[in-house]
Amino acid sequence: MSAASRGGKRRRLCLVASSGGHIEELMQLGVLRERYDYFLMTPRTKWTEHLEGHKHFIHDIDRSTKLTKLVTLAGIFLEQIPVFLKERPTVVVTTGAVVALPICLYVKLFGGKVIFIESIARVHTTSQTGRILSRFADLFLVQWEEQLRCYPNARYAGWVY
Repeated sequence: MSAASRGGKRRRLCLVASSGGHIEELMQLGVLRERYDYFLMTPRTKWTEHLEGHKHFIHDIDRSTKLTKLVTLAGIFLEQIPVFLKERPTVVVTTGAVVALPICLYVKLFGGKVIFIESIARVHTTSQTGRILSRFADLFLVQWEEQLRCYPNARYAGWVY
């Protein structure tokens, strides 16, 4: 019996990250893509268009002003509802950034699990997404032992590769 079908429930995995280093780190978790029924959510870029697998392209946050950030975040929350309803993920794995928040909240609200991996680029400081998700993620992983001071409930996992 596969890990995806144990217990009579189908585990549907959502891998979500913003472009750049976040998606790069997430894509290094090839074992998840091999083992589970998954889909990818990420902003469309030249690089992400070529990623293998079933994917949904989502908008990124416009950070030019606080107002545009809030407006685009609200739009992303609305944009991800149909993806959630269509795909019905039971587990979300994310390396951030803010684009991951809506799907994480939807999955959590419907009884699923959220796994957050803090970026390798964060050694002595926290990320905005990490601060938010550390409050309700089922598993919160850091890649530097120093990060355990920033996130006392986290687990040290070492480098993602």
